[in-house]
Amino acid sequence: MFRQARTTWGPCGYPGMRAEARPSVPRPGVFAHRRGTYVFGSPATLARWSAEAKGAALMHHPRARPVRCGPYTCTMAAVADKETRRTTRSISRCAFCSSIAGESGASVEVPVLEDERFVAWVSRGPLVDGHVIMVPRQHLLNLGQLSETDLEHQLRFIARLTNLIEASYGPVALFEHGPVREGTAVGCSIDHAHLHLVPVQHSLVDAARRDYPELSWRDVDGYWDVREIAWTTPYLFVRDPDGASALAVGEGIPSQALRRTIAAMLGREGEWDWKVHPRSATILKSIRELTTAR
Repeated sequence: MFRQARTTWGPCGYPGMRAEARPSVPRPGVFAHRRGTYVFGSPATLARWSAEAKGAALMHHPRARPVRCGPYTCTMAAVADKETRRTTRSISRCAFCSSIAGESGASVEVPVLEDERFVAWVSRGPLVDGHVIMVPRQHLLNLGQLSETDLEHQLRFIARLTNLIEASYGPVALFEHGPVREGTAVGCSIDHAHLHLVPVQHSLVDAARRDYPELSWRDVDGYWDVREIAWTTPYLFVRDPDGASALAVGEGIPSQALRRTIAAMLGREGEWDWKVHPRSATILKSIRELTTAR
């Protein structure tokens, strides 16, 4: 819940902020302070905010900073919600958030397709030419946590990205490792949702079921089914080029599980780890081909 601090509205309409320093977002808004993360807005507006709305605001505006407005004092409603504070800390150290914001300085993370909600670049340690990952700009642990509106948008973005990859490399399979907590093996060292799109010639669904029989597998229609478990249960999601999709849950999902499966399909069982096998030449080649094909 919110803890309301003293309220003094500045002349610019935002509490304690100069007009030129105003964030370009509708009220209520969010800014980060060295003592914590705060939400500003009228008490009546803040009272109506749900936990989801607080989280969404923090995700979209994590880098704004407070500015004094002459004699006025900032209105600050401290976000005491532990989960929201944890999300804010995650954003501050998230490699993908830094890449999306253009702060990483990595020459290999060049967008091959992007819009206002998603961005796609060639995966580090690509298993094959044209191996791309799709990343939501919003900081989430897995794609099943997207809102219904963003999920519908994601499906359209995936279709565009799949067409782009298929034009150069042939049929494309999709997979996601879906963690629900930070720092777990299933997250593969990256605690920001991302979907892999990989050109393959065989069924990834069948291969994954064969490699991980200890997991509980079921056929699904897509991410609408994933949403049912996305906040509570780690999972693997796989979709073949023909649209057949499967979802797996269970304890002990290994790190980079589906990268291991694809490496085995390619006859390169020991080359699945993107940190050990970065394949920079393949990345640069794929960037050139996909950006030219757009």
